Amino acid sequence: MKETQSNVPRDSRSRLRPSTLLRLVLPVLLVHSGQALASGSMEDKIADVMVWVVIVVAPILALTVFWILHVWPERVALARDHPQKEAIQALCLMSLVFGGLLWPLAMLWAYMKPLRFRLEPSDSGVESGAQAPAPAPCPPFDASALTHAPVEEEIVFLRHRIEALQGRLEVLVERDSSMLHG
Repeated sequence: MKETQSNVPRDSRSRLRPSTLLRLVLPVLLVHSGQALASGSMEDKIADVMVWVVIVVAPILALTVFWILHVWPERVALARDHPQKEAIQALCLMSLVFGGLLWPLAMLWAYMKPLRFRLEPSDSGVESGAQAPAPAPCPPFDASALTHAPVEEEIVFLRHRIEALQGRLEVLVERDSSMLHG
């Protein structure tokens, strides 16, 4: 079965085709050239504005963008509370002196997670839950005992103290070596 056309009449005058519009506008554009609009005073005004833009606004804008880019690593370091933010700031200033060559280094440094050295042992070298044995405490030093004790007792006391310190040193060295190799 064939579909029938709608009974609404088409108004050809209500729609202008692009080709018809071009035929109407083209003669007007040809007759009225752009040089008729530009007078000497208008050209001077345009030139004055361009001079201000090129000589004043463009350099200020360029310096502002340049400065914002150069302090970007410093702002990142401050926002991330980087422990070496003062050094990153110094590197940014040095980058200004060296023509921006150090800027990528400052940017990488600002985004790097800083290494934190710990004095306590890490869990990497020791089983979970077990830690290195704590060194034995040194016996308290009693100065009054030394003043009245004979020389032999002083020597014995000092030898025990040296042995206790040596034991602590061995435990610390062992713990450090296990952390380095483990």
